[in-house]
Amino acid sequence: MHHWLIQRNIFIAIVAIAQALFIQVGTHNAINFGMLYIAGVSTWIAYEYYRCALTKLHYVFIASVVGTTLYTTTTLNFMILATTGGIAWLYNSNVLAMRNVSVVKNVVVSLCWISTNVVIQHTPFNYHLIVQQFLFMLALTLIYDNKDVAIDAQNNTNTLAVSIGNKHNTLVALAVLAVSLAVMYMFALYASVVLFIIFAISCFVIFLCEMYVCTSATNYYYYYAIDGLLVLQLITLINTTH
Repeated sequence: MHHWLIQRNIFIAIVAIAQALFIQVGTHNAINFGMLYIAGVSTWIAYEYYRCALTKLHYVFIASVVGTTLYTTTTLNFMILATTGGIAWLYNSNVLAMRNVSVVKNVVVSLCWISTNVVIQHTPFNYHLIVQQFLFMLALTLIYDNKDVAIDAQNNTNTLAVSIGNKHNTLVALAVLAVSLAVMYMFALYASVVLFIIFAISCFVIFLCEMYVCTSATNYYYYYAIDGLLVLQLITLINTTH
């Protein structure tokens, strides 16, 4: 099960759906299952492309995403999704080698996540929510780089974690996380202050665990604890609406 959840990118697709559903519920829109399908399958395909060769089945799913997008949403959203797909392809290719550039890779990955799972999930645009989710994703991608710091250093991949070390990189991630949570609180993006505090404390505990407890953290920590924060933000929001 762990192989399918992680190595075949099922869990990351579930996480993407959770973020998209968080946006739909949080902006009081009716749940759009077509858009949730686009979020989950698009993310799954992007990570499959990064980790393994695409097969005919993947291209069938790509076609289904294109069809669902054309049927479900607007031309603008289709263009956003197509642009995101192009950026994801460039990120994984050697054309621009964006994944080898410190911080740029984190910004690119965060933009791809929010364009599919935030921007096209609701109208009219709530720019505060878009900024908050971008910063939240940026914090997660920064802390995630700690997982591969040894491999990245060996491959001359210049991530921020490689440049300044795991602990300093975690401090930067914590600072970005703090700004993200401040935006969430300042613009009342959470309905319940109590559950917001629970969510914020959970984020900080998991980040600090990476610095002080999980210095030799296994992949399980990054795959389930860090990525799982996107699921947690949905759970706390759902608890405020029922």
